[in-house]
Amino acid sequence: MSSRGDFEFCLNFLTDLPLPTLLELWQGCEAAGIESVGVADSPMLLSDTMVTAALGAASTSRLGLMTAVTNPVSRDPSVMAGALFTLDTIAPGRIACGIGTGDSALWTVGLRPARVSRIAEYVTAVKTLLRGEPARFEGRTLEAGWKNWSPPLELPVYVACAGPRVLRAAAQVADGMIIFMGFSEENLSFVRDTIARACEEVGRDPARLKIWWQTTVNFGPSVEEAMERSIGVNTSWMTMGSLEGKQIPPELVEPLRRFNADMEDASATYAATDRGRVLVERARKLGLYDWLISRAPGFWGPPESVARRLREFGEQGMTNWMFYVAQFHGDRFEYLDRFANGVLPLLDPAPA
Repeated sequence: MSSRGDFEFCLNFLTDLPLPTLLELWQGCEAAGIESVGVADSPMLLSDTMVTAALGAASTSRLGLMTAVTNPVSRDPSVMAGALFTLDTIAPGRIACGIGTGDSALWTVGLRPARVSRIAEYVTAVKTLLRGEPARFEGRTLEAGWKNWSPPLELPVYVACAGPRVLRAAAQVADGMIIFMGFSEENLSFVRDTIARACEEVGRDPARLKIWWQTTVNFGPSVEEAMERSIGVNTSWMTMGSLEGKQIPPELVEPLRRFNADMEDASATYAATDRGRVLVERARKLGLYDWLISRAPGFWGPPESVARRLREFGEQGMTNWMFYVAQFHGDRFEYLDRFANGVLPLLDPAPA
């Protein structure tokens, strides 16, 4: 940790860069004092998660690396546990597993997201294997026979949460969560209450869970200019699967479905350089703009504006942040420079 109070950051740059460039970027993150980077799992769009993470682990000395995120459909728990064990031998204590029900890794190959019950069983199986114990998964018994290791390996597993059902399950089986369920007071109260109730059911202490808040930072010369280029909040999860507990006003459900109609189109979501502007204009036309803005965390504009919002969230105990940089099509080294040399110094505690 640096001197900036209790804040911890994970930057999730997509691995669509040439690997030498990506490794240079990650080394820049380490030099800047960023705690960790996310390594996305989308085999038809990006370089392989585990191979890339291994190269990153070997090319850095302090930087944490987290799968952000993998899924329980395309990677069997035996495969995942073996990969995590191997990565930990390269970078002991620097590896974390972020996992969700499945996104572009699945829809690009015609597969559907996992049920919540599957991800809960999967997380339990992976953690059990890493403890050196036999695990059960979907009627099978899995038992690791790795040589030259000393269990248990207490490697953190964080579940990406985009709805109340997966949030409840994660609170009961995982080491923490990666949450993108909105940032209004209503949203945050709902998230905290859901975690507290889920933990109470199984006798867990919610304070022991590590919560990563996932969103985007949208730099610009002014807040207003940056807001023209980004809606500032992830929406695809809102209409994915059940709408239960997602705090969507009934009159906005159908407009929101239309807003998200092309979210599983890789050319629209990953390739388009003006995606942010398109979504801002679409939100206005559909009458969604004000409601979506109310759910955004407000990380728009120059570094001082971003730092101010971070300090406000920090006062609420929200200090672990994962910033998704997928839709940033500019110079990623410039993005890192703005964050590391513009935002971070403004978070340093004031002298006593």
